[in-house]
Amino acid sequence: MKKFLLILLSTAITSINAQKNQSFGNTYDRSTLETTEIDFGSVANFILFTGAGAVANTGVSTLTGDVGSNVGAIAGFGAPSVLNGTVESANAITAQAKTDLSAACVQLQNIPATITDHGGIFGSINGETIYPGVYAVAAAVAITGTLTLDAQGDPNAMFIFKITGALTSVAGTKVILANGASSDNVYWIAVGAVALAANTTMIGTAIGYPGAVSLGAGGVLDGRLYATVGAVAINSTLGAVPVTIPSYNYLGEYTSNGTPLYLENPSDVISVETQEMISNSLPESYPVPDYNPQYITSGYDTDIKIDAHADVWVTFVKEGAGYKNVLGYYTYDLDSPKNIAPTKDEITIIFPNVSALGSGGGLQVGDKVKIGTFEAGTGIGWVLLANAWSSNEQTVGDGLWKLYSNPNFNPESNKALKYHNVLLADPENERIILGFEDIRRDNPSCDQDFNDAIFYVTANPYEAINTNNFADIAEANVVTSANDGGLESNGDLASLIAKRNFKRDKEGNSFNKKDAQSKFSKTQLKSKTNTSSLIDYLPETGMYKTETAKVSSPTDLLGITNAKEIFSVDYYQGEKRISAVLATTTEGTIYDHSKIICDRLNNSSLEDIRTVETRGHQIISSKIKRATGEIEYSLSFSVKVDGTENELFSFWNIDQYPIGNYQNFQIWGSSFSQVFSIANFIIDKHINQTGLISNKVASVLPNVFVKSGSYSNGVLKLNIVNKTKETAILFDGNIAQTEVSKHNNVKSTFSLSGNYNEVLYIETGVLFDIGFSLQTSNSAQKDALYLADGPWGLDYLKEFATVDEFKIEVGERAYADDVYEVDRSASATGEVKGNINLFRHLLPGDQTLDVADYDFVDFSIMNNQAIEIVIMQEDDRAWENRLRYTIAANSEEKVFKIAFNDFKDAEGTTVDIANIKTIVFSVIGDYTNYIPFNIAIKNLSFTSQAVLSMDRFSTEKKAKLMNYPNPFTQSTTIKLPVNSEFIQIQVFDVIGRIVDYKKLDTDNSMNKVQYNAPNLKSGIYKYLLKDDKNKSHSGTFIVN
Repeated sequence: MKKFLLILLSTAITSINAQKNQSFGNTYDRSTLETTEIDFGSVANFILFTGAGAVANTGVSTLTGDVGSNVGAIAGFGAPSVLNGTVESANAITAQAKTDLSAACVQLQNIPATITDHGGIFGSINGETIYPGVYAVAAAVAITGTLTLDAQGDPNAMFIFKITGALTSVAGTKVILANGASSDNVYWIAVGAVALAANTTMIGTAIGYPGAVSLGAGGVLDGRLYATVGAVAINSTLGAVPVTIPSYNYLGEYTSNGTPLYLENPSDVISVETQEMISNSLPESYPVPDYNPQYITSGYDTDIKIDAHADVWVTFVKEGAGYKNVLGYYTYDLDSPKNIAPTKDEITIIFPNVSALGSGGGLQVGDKVKIGTFEAGTGIGWVLLANAWSSNEQTVGDGLWKLYSNPNFNPESNKALKYHNVLLADPENERIILGFEDIRRDNPSCDQDFNDAIFYVTANPYEAINTNNFADIAEANVVTSANDGGLESNGDLASLIAKRNFKRDKEGNSFNKKDAQSKFSKTQLKSKTNTSSLIDYLPETGMYKTETAKVSSPTDLLGITNAKEIFSVDYYQGEKRISAVLATTTEGTIYDHSKIICDRLNNSSLEDIRTVETRGHQIISSKIKRATGEIEYSLSFSVKVDGTENELFSFWNIDQYPIGNYQNFQIWGSSFSQVFSIANFIIDKHINQTGLISNKVASVLPNVFVKSGSYSNGVLKLNIVNKTKETAILFDGNIAQTEVSKHNNVKSTFSLSGNYNEVLYIETGVLFDIGFSLQTSNSAQKDALYLADGPWGLDYLKEFATVDEFKIEVGERAYADDVYEVDRSASATGEVKGNINLFRHLLPGDQTLDVADYDFVDFSIMNNQAIEIVIMQEDDRAWENRLRYTIAANSEEKVFKIAFNDFKDAEGTTVDIANIKTIVFSVIGDYTNYIPFNIAIKNLSFTSQAVLSMDRFSTEKKAKLMNYPNPFTQSTTIKLPVNSEFIQIQVFDVIGRIVDYKKLDTDNSMNKVQYNAPNLKSGIYKYLLKDDKNKSHSGTFIVN
C-alpha cells in the first residue's frame, strides 16, 4: 500500500508539472548559489512536525511520512485517512527532531542571499519562472497563480526563500518543478505564520520560524510542513515527504562541451601501432557476431574484477558514433554481484561527453582519467548513456537508453542481443581495451561492430586486475601452414609420420612456403580435376577481400591417416601467412588427428578453450601459444554429410562423434576475425546447399585440461588449468616403452590444490608412446591426449632392400651432467642392394633439438657394413649435399665420439651445427647385388667438451631405486636393494646438472636412508647412489 500511494502522489504531481505555461510574464536568473546540503537530520522523516503545538487533520487525507509534535496534541490521522508513517508524540524521537529542525533553520538563515530585489509576490496568473538562488524578501510573501522553479537541467539546483514575515498563497496556486528541479532542494522559511489556501499545490519544505502552519482543503504537498513553535493543520491533503531524485555522481567539473577538467597531466601517448591493433580487433563495419563472436558468446568477463588494492584509470582512444554518448562506471562487491541495474546515484560519470575534438566534443586521443582507488574484491561495471550529453543545456541527461556491461541489465528482450561491450586483454602493454556498441542491437540500424566508443583501462599494479577471463587483443602474428598440420603425435602413427617427415626433408618439400604454393582458383582447379569435393567449401580470400589464397594440401597424409580426401589453403596478407584451413573427408568416423590435441605436448601450450556460437551453431574454439611465442586461434568442427540434412558437430574428444561420413575442418589464424571469416563461408555454403542443423551441448569442454606438457627422464610433466577449483583428478594412461612393445594400462588419482594453474608430475618410467586422459568426478567430460617420443624408423625402397628384423629396446641411462641422452636403442638386419636408412627423430613431431651447448655425437655400434652417419638440421639443405661422416664396419661393438665439425657436406665443407632434427645411419649398397647387413645402435647421446667424470661410480648394471614419499617437500626415504652401511648420492636436474652430492649413513636396518633436499626448486630430479660395495643404483624423485 505504501508503494502505491507514493506512485499515486508522484503521478498527481507529475500531471501538475506537465501543465507548464511556456509564455511567462516575468523571469529571474541571478543565481550564483553553490549546491549546499541542508541537514534536517531526523526531522526529515516527518511530513508534519512542530516543536511545540498541536498537529491536526480535517477531512480525508493521504500522507506518506511521519507526523509528530514534541509538545502538543495530535488528532485526525486515523481512518478513513491514510498515513504511511508513524505518529510520534512527546518522546525521544520528537525531542531529537525538534533539535534537528532548529539547527536546520539556523543553517538556512545563515546562507547568504543571492537575489534580494524580488518583490513579495511570487507567481502570477500568466505564470512566472524563476531560477535557482537564495531569495531574500524583507516582508511578507504571497504566492499566486503559477510559479515555475526551473533547475536548468541541474538536478542539484537549490531554491531557498528567506522571508521576513508571513507566507501565504491564493486559492488554487500551483508551484511547478521544471528541468530537473527537485522538491527536496526547495525551502521556504518564514519568520511568521505559513497559511496556504485551499487547492494549493505546494512544493518544498515550508517552515514557520516560529509560527502556525496550515494547508487548506484539497491541497497537494510535495514536501513538508514544519513549525518550530506553533500549530500545524491540514484538510483533505494528498502529500508525501520529498523523494530524493537520484542523480549521477561526477569525478569533477567539466567544460561547456563536456570535457573533464580533471584529466591526468600528462595524457597517454597512444601509438599508431596501438590504434591499428585495436582497429584490427574491432574493425569498422565488421560485425562482432560474424567476425568475433567469441567476444560475446564464450563467457568472457565484461566487468573488471579487482584482486588487490589498486588505482585505476580509463583512457580515451577513439569514438565513431553519431551520438554524444556518456561513459560511467559503478562498483559492487564481487561476493555479492548486483542482480538489478544500478541506480543513477550509484553511477559515476567518467567522460560526460564521449565525443572527440571536432566531432561535437573536446576529447583527444590519450585523454586519461583516474576513476579511483579500489580494494580487493571490488567489481567495476560500465555504463554507456546513449546520446545523453546535451550540447544546448551543457549537461548529462538520461539519453536514449542505458547500456551496461552486465548484459542482464540491457533493454533487448532477445538474450543473444544483450551484450554491448567487450573487454580485450593487452598484457604486453598492461591494459584492458574497452569497446562499446551504442545502438540497441535489436535496432536494424545497429552495425554491431562494438567500436562506437573505445577506451582502455589501466591499473597500478596491473596484476591487481584479474585477467584470467578476457578475450585477446588481435596481433599480426605469422601462423603455421596447413601443409604442416593434420597430424598428432600418437604412437600408432609415429613411425609413419617420421618416415613422411624424413622423406620431406630428403626431397626438399617446401609446400609450406608461399613461393612453392599455387594460387587457389576454384575455376582452374575444377578444370584440372573432378576429384575434390572440398574446393567449393573454402573461400578464395579472407575477411578484407585483399588476402591471397594459396593451395597447401598435404597430400602425403593420404594413406597414413583415415582421410579419404585432403585439401588445404593458406591465406596471406602480403607475405604474412595470417590464416590456414585444413579440410578432409572421412568415412565412418571423423578425421582423428587434432591440432589442439597434439600441439600442446609438442612445445606449444593450450592457453584457453571455449565454446563459441556463429551462425547459430556451437563450435569449440582454442587459443594456442606456439613454442616461438606466436599465438594461433583455432576452430575445429565436422559436418556429417550422409543424411538428408547435413549436421554440424564440434566435440572435445574424438569418441564423442556419432558414426557417419564427414567433412572435417580445422581452421587457425592470427586473429579470430580471419578464422571466422573462413568458418562462416563454410557454414553458409552448407546452409545454402542442403541446410545445416546442430544441437547445442552443455558441458562439452573439460573443467580441467592440460595446457602444455612434456616427457623427460621417465616423468610426464603436465601444466594444467583448473577452471572449477577441483581437488582431485583421475589419470588413465596406456603406456608403451618402445615403438614395438605392447601398451600397459595405468590408473591413478592425483590431488590438486584447486589453484587455476598448477603442475602435475606423473612418473611413467621410460616410454615411447602414451595415450591418456584426465577426468574429475564433477564432470563427465575428459581431456584425452596422446604423446609419442621421437621415433626410430627405417626408410628404404622395397626393390632395393629387405628387412628381416627391426628391434627397439630400452637401454640404460647414466643421467650425467652436460649429456643429452636419447631414449632407446635400435637394431636392424636384412639385405640391401641400394640403400637403407635407420633414422631417429630426436624429438616428437617435427621438432628440432637445440644442440648449441654440445659438441659431439656419442654412440656405440656394431655394423657389418660401412655406415654413413647423416645429421639433418632445420634448414633447406638438399639431400645430395647432406652433412655426413662415414665409419667402417665393426664386427664387435665399438664406442664412437664424433665431433660436430667432422661432419662435412658434398664439397667437404663443415658448418656450424646448432640444431638437429634427425640423425641417420645409412647402409649404402652397390645397387647391383644384395648384401647382408646388420646394424645395432646403443647409447646415442650428445655431449660437450667437458663431460662430467663418472669415475666415482661403478659401471656395473644399476638397480632401480624407490623412494617415499614421492613427490616430497623436504625429505624422502630411499629404500636400497642391498644392505649398506653408508651411501654416496649424486642428484641431477632435468638437464643433467649436479645439484647435490652427499655421503649419508643408512638406518639400523642398513637398507634405508633419509635424504633431505637442500632447498631444491620444484621439479623432477634423477639421482645416482653408490653403496659401500661400490655398486651403483639410480632413481627419480619429484620435489613439490
